[in-house]
Amino acid sequence: MTRRDLQRNVLLRPALVLAVAALALALGSRHYARLDLTADGTYSLEPVTERLLADLAAPLTIRVYFTHDLEPPYHQLEGVVRDVVDEYRARNPGQVRVEWVDPTHDPALQSTARGLGVEPVTLFVSAEGRREERQVWMGIAFLFQDRVEAYPAILGLDDLEYQMTRRIRSVVEDRSRPVVGYVVGHGEPDLGADDRAMAPIREKIEENYELRRVTFEDGVALDQQLDLLLVIGPREPWTEPERYALDQYLMSGRPAAVWRCQLRPNPRTRQIRVSGDHLGDLLDHYGLHVEPTFLADRYTNGQLPVAVSQGGRPGTGYVNHALVPLATDFDHGHPVGRGMEALELPLSSPLTVIPGAPGCPECQVHEIAYTADTAVALPEVASLDRNDYVRPVPGEQPGPFLAVAAVEGSLRSFYDGASAPDGSEWNPRSPEGTRLLVVGSADYALKDLGFLLGVLDWMAADEDLLSLRPDLSMPAVLRPVGRGEGHLLRLVNLAGVPLVIAAIAVIRARRRRGDR
Repeated sequence: MTRRDLQRNVLLRPALVLAVAALALALGSRHYARLDLTADGTYSLEPVTERLLADLAAPLTIRVYFTHDLEPPYHQLEGVVRDVVDEYRARNPGQVRVEWVDPTHDPALQSTARGLGVEPVTLFVSAEGRREERQVWMGIAFLFQDRVEAYPAILGLDDLEYQMTRRIRSVVEDRSRPVVGYVVGHGEPDLGADDRAMAPIREKIEENYELRRVTFEDGVALDQQLDLLLVIGPREPWTEPERYALDQYLMSGRPAAVWRCQLRPNPRTRQIRVSGDHLGDLLDHYGLHVEPTFLADRYTNGQLPVAVSQGGRPGTGYVNHALVPLATDFDHGHPVGRGMEALELPLSSPLTVIPGAPGCPECQVHEIAYTADTAVALPEVASLDRNDYVRPVPGEQPGPFLAVAAVEGSLRSFYDGASAPDGSEWNPRSPEGTRLLVVGSADYALKDLGFLLGVLDWMAADEDLLSLRPDLSMPAVLRPVGRGEGHLLRLVNLAGVPLVIAAIAVIRARRRRGDR
């Protein structure tokens, strides 16, 4: 290469770089493209969000009320929210408008934000070595025509798209919230109870649904305004009129979910007795049988609360227990199983699907969750003592076992061919698409909020929300390793690396000999 060629290269390279940069800027101004390299797709929108934004018939304003320059660990929150909001605008820049407002020091802006439903939150931050309270703004108002929907406070990023899209859909389509009835009066938990345990569960459900207490006190007919029904762990028997009310509710085509628990523990005596809810034959009729055995898993299990002494004071601790088997095998193609990795099933019983059941002869059956292979079914349990379940007992059956199942289709009434208990007219058959889900465990039904919300969305047939719902379930559990497999893995771990190094040395030595 001559000196003149070198000089030409020195001049041409910067010119080419500038030309490529100018071309990239020109293309970028006309065509939007972005590559999301995050593991969980933080900056990628789901198809349901993109469709919703693309179909906007009028301008949508996303007004973000946010305090600037937050202290750690909240200082990066604004940047992430800004990126996600920009993604929304980029999907339909002609109809989506974004406004950023910092009302921290402006009472007038604060009043406007509150009027739209956005409220400040109190954070504990570190300032000059001291821990202080600070009132900040981290909410969004969505304005569409004459309607407003608010996201009062962004307290996490895991469900940001879900929270934003469901509110946009609500304000754009002007949807009313479905009414969820929850039965009480037979020992079921009261979701409306005024206590700290129920408040966060109730608040999460009421983001999408209206909750209504069902007591049967004013008669046995279930309210026609109910859209969904939850029956969570009845401990006492249902009366025949109440069973009839549940049957006729299903015959109206409305969905229900039943968490059934046949064991009733006494925390004081640590003893367990079998309880009856008189719902077994009703569920059998619809094709979902809860077995009279009880699940245990000595290897893949969750925790039970136990009484402990802390500094001389009584308290509560948690220990792993065989009577809390985990469901680990999910049908991820089903909306309820999507994204699930593990589900705790304390004091549970296995399910069996009854093919061609008289109440559901042509229904579609969904086997949603199974236990791990290490689970067993015990013929009886009588105590919460962990030591009672360390070794195999006579009559136990090996797993895995079905833990969550559902049927979908046209159901036939349990009372078909018989007279109604109250002598009234009744529906003999439900319309197509009626949904019923059964879980063989109830004690932790409200603990796994992700699973509960997924069940509600499936019953409401809201597949769009299910595709957006974040994974709030338990993290995946490791498969237990048998004794022989464990010895093999330890041997490989100890000898594997030296053997690989030795093999490389032998190969190199042979190559050197060949080169000679």
